[in-house]
Parts: sequence; C-alpha cells; structure tokens
Amino acid sequence: MTALQLIRDRLALKGKYRSVFGSHDGQIVLQHLASECFLNRSTIIAGEPHLTALNEGSRRVILAILRQLHEPADNLIKKLEEARYENATDA
Repeated sequence: MTALQLIRDRLALKGKYRSVFGSHDGQIVLQHLASECFLNRSTIIAGEPHLTALNEGSRRVILAILRQLHEPADNLIKKLEEARYENATDA
C-alpha cells in the first residue's frame, strides 16, 4: 500500500468515526464508553497490577476513539498533499 493510499484510508476512517459518533445516539454511546473505560478516573487498583493493566487497556480504547474524532484532518490532508507531490516527482 502506498503512502498516498494509507493517508486516504485514514481520512476515510476518520469520516466514519465522525459519522458513527457524531449522531445523537453515537454521543450517548461515547459518553457511556467514557464512563466505563476510565476516561476521567484512575485505572490503578493498588496491589492488582493485572487489573490495573486491564483498566488501562480499556482507557486506551476510548482515547483512540477520541483521537480519531478530534485530531485535525488538516494534518492528514497535508501528508496527503506531500505524498502526491512525492509521487509526481518520482514519475
């Protein structure tokens, strides 16, 4: 897969995240995930490293979703334009 295709795919995926979580129902689900996945509370359980690791894994999921929703698409678009330029000069 080329860098150009990878960036296009990431932009498309970002749009799908916004489509799913941008609706009213999606916002309700996102709020539920945030409360269940330790977004605003500690993942640490004293003396329980395995449970702490499990909680931290859950937290990483909600953070990944939020990153997809809030990362500026401008960064990906800039990379897309750079990849197009590189492909044009390579030809």
